[in-house]
Amino acid sequence: MTSASSAVPPPEEIIERILAVAETDEPGTPEEIDHTFHTVGMPEAPTLRKLLLRSRSLLFPKTEVTVWGTAHTYSAGTSDENDLIRFCRLYPECIPIVGIEYAWHREKQSWCYWNHTFDEFFEFYPDDAAMLHAAFEHLTPGH
Repeated sequence: MTSASSAVPPPEEIIERILAVAETDEPGTPEEIDHTFHTVGMPEAPTLRKLLLRSRSLLFPKTEVTVWGTAHTYSAGTSDENDLIRFCRLYPECIPIVGIEYAWHREKQSWCYWNHTFDEFFEFYPDDAAMLHAAFEHLTPGH
């Protein structure tokens, strides 16, 4: 178990780099993001909030890994597959952000990169920006 220590670019740069390679959706609204964060018990996550304001969810196409976000609410009241609220119910110990591995771990109270099957931690991050940067570097090497 280690703590991430590499230089993390400013949040705006992280967001632009992610948006340049990810498949995006329509922008999230502040109300959707507030509702989602409140419902799942998300701590302060300013970089993730800014990212979701640009795209309510994202997909890294080469790896098929999702950045979970807010859901579309259709007239029938159902939500889409990238809904963080629905997905969190499957993993009570964490709030998955990028795939399942990059998450806010509720018990550890930490942003982390972990293996949920074995409850093994690989990295801890000081904030959501560092975690999003690490996920981007891992999932899109060379960008």
